[in-house]
Amino acid sequence: MANRIQIRRGTKAKIPTAAVGEPLYTTDTHELFVGTGSGNVNMSGTKQYLGTALSGTTTTTNYHSYSSCPTVKVGDTYLNTSNGNLYECTTAGSGSNAKWTYRGCFKGVKGDTGAKGDTGERGANATLVVAASNSSAKSKAAADYVCDGTADQTEINNAISALPSTGGKVLLLEGTYNISGSITLNKANVTLEGMGRSTIIRRSTSSSITIMSITASNVIIQNLKVDGNKSSYSISGYPTCVAINGSSPTVTNCEICGYGFGIAINIAESETLITNNHIHDLTGNGIQGSNYGKIIISDNIIQKCDSRGISDIKESSITGNYISNTLSGINAKNNNIITGNYCVDGASEESVVLDGAQNLVIGNMCLSTGSGYAITVKNSAKDCVVVGNILGGDILSGSNDLIQDNNRLV
Repeated sequence: MANRIQIRRGTKAKIPTAAVGEPLYTTDTHELFVGTGSGNVNMSGTKQYLGTALSGTTTTTNYHSYSSCPTVKVGDTYLNTSNGNLYECTTAGSGSNAKWTYRGCFKGVKGDTGAKGDTGERGANATLVVAASNSSAKSKAAADYVCDGTADQTEINNAISALPSTGGKVLLLEGTYNISGSITLNKANVTLEGMGRSTIIRRSTSSSITIMSITASNVIIQNLKVDGNKSSYSISGYPTCVAINGSSPTVTNCEICGYGFGIAINIAESETLITNNHIHDLTGNGIQGSNYGKIIISDNIIQKCDSRGISDIKESSITGNYISNTLSGINAKNNNIITGNYCVDGASEESVVLDGAQNLVIGNMCLSTGSGYAITVKNSAKDCVVVGNILGGDILSGSNDLIQDNNRLV
């Protein structure tokens, strides 16, 4: 059994300033802090700060500071909300001892609006614009396709088909796109992009359709919301919001919710990138690997899945994900790197289940404890390394595995 340690804990508002190297755990927000003697450093990943205290564009390293700075660590960022300047912490500390380096500016100088030119010929890297039935009148006037609110996948698929053979972009403007059939990304090098969460692709049929299907290579889906709408229409089995059947796809900065599976990888060695998505309220798995590999799954928030957060993944990298309120956190097959993930509030199973050989599990926060275990290494999972994890329960290990330096919270 792993060694048990007990660390100071309490609600975030009431934790004291800890001694140098002393750990603290917040029971309400599930964050881990380490004391510096004069403050506490949040160890739960890079933090972003907003305000107007930092200004100036001198690029010299460690040039900028401000007296009211909280305790920060190297890699934290600060965005000046007035002028758009971005700074990175390059010397940890608090107050004026913390040093920041200017990295650039998000906001440029707005120029005068020029006269509208003639419409040119569509080039090889075309961008086609689609407006929803409830988009603004200005958006509709600028769009190449305008949906009518019924079977809106037709206009979207027509836009994809109209792109040149070399690919391009289909931009979905703000609004709700009601679909009764699949959006099929069947052309290589195509980007389907929305305007953030204001672009909503919503199922509007009782049929358990695949909402978005990627069948070509190098497809990108980004900056939109995919809603399976299971609160209004029942589903049968585990239909999928985004089904991947093409190589080298990317799904990023999307909200995916209200259906069976969130994202399902259905092709071997897909070289898939799934990052910075919010996946929630599903009857199945958040991300379903189907025992396929070469997948990067990073920095996603996966919540409220009736089954697993991430399941049946092999030969992949699973890093920096926050997984909560699922049946279990991560189910891994063989040859995965699993690091920096945060698994909490599992319904009945473990934070991490290793069901294949040669997995590397390092530096995870595993607080889901199905059957009393935070991590289970099955007998079939040979030659796994489980090191430096923080646990809410024990580790159930198989044979020929390296299990050491894991700390259980009491």
